[in-house]
Amino acid sequence: MQKGTQRGWRGYGNNALGDMSVVAGGDANSANSLSSAVGGGSNNVAGGQFSAIPGGAHNFAGDYSLAAGQQAHADHRGSFVWGDSRDTTVSTTANDQFIARASGGVKFFTDSAMTHGVYLDPESGCWLSVETGEPCGGGGDLALYQQDADTNSFDATKSWGAI
Repeated sequence: MQKGTQRGWRGYGNNALGDMSVVAGGDANSANSLSSAVGGGSNNVAGGQFSAIPGGAHNFAGDYSLAAGQQAHADHRGSFVWGDSRDTTVSTTANDQFIARASGGVKFFTDSAMTHGVYLDPESGCWLSVETGEPCGGGGDLALYQQDADTNSFDATKSWGAI
């Protein structure tokens, strides 16, 4: 095949302009760079190489990035941005960043039964234990630990203190 011929798009007003790029559906979506993809939604731009937007509206993904939801902008390399249904933009500020706007709260589980983990209530700044509902880390303090360069692990005895 000639360069630029492995492209595809469906839906209305979509463009797959990058080599080996695809827009699966939706309207007014663009996959503009090498191996970029938009699954669907509306007004999304997978503008960086190897970028992806599974769906949503008004999202942008740069090089090696993923953006999903509403107005999620992964403007920096290697970033992942989730935007909830709010009609305001959430954007990265640096390379290799994970940013999520979840105005309804956030939960992370560390077991398949979903009984162990942490959560942030809406408009909260303190992680709480799923098991107890109590603040994690002794009163909600977040401790910073130094990474051991030799073992590439974190050592709780080399703490910089709580923040």
